[in-house]
Amino acid sequence: MMLLYISEILEDYTRKKARQALTQSLALHIDSVWLVREEQEVLTPISQIQVGDRIRVHTGSVIPLDGEITDGEALVNEASMTGEPLSVLRNAGHSVYAGIAVEEGTLVIKIRTLADNTRIQNIVSLIDRSEALKANHVGFNGGLFLCN
Repeated sequence: MMLLYISEILEDYTRKKARQALTQSLALHIDSVWLVREEQEVLTPISQIQVGDRIRVHTGSVIPLDGEITDGEALVNEASMTGEPLSVLRNAGHSVYAGIAVEEGTLVIKIRTLADNTRIQNIVSLIDRSEALKANHVGFNGGLFLCN
């Protein structure tokens, strides 16, 4: 009985660590972006960006916020969203999402959602809440088996 209890504790610990590692790998750690104002780029803290602002994302950067491309063309890697390993061409009129990497090219993006409401942030939040969504299970508690 004691071994069953220890194995349950180890399983919970492993599950929590795996979820934490996944959450950290998906989280974006971007402090500033290139805000486009009158065809000039100004390095601006991401906290000052508003819905409707236009930002420029260069080759090698990750798109920080969800939006629609208004100018430019780029090959982007959408693996963080779709799992598809091949780059796709995106240009004016296409929607793009936070966490997508720009592999080649430059994009000007009109911001649609702020950092707290991006698709990638919603995925991270769902992972964080997954413990509450976990199905009931049989557990060991002080010598008694409990069904939750």
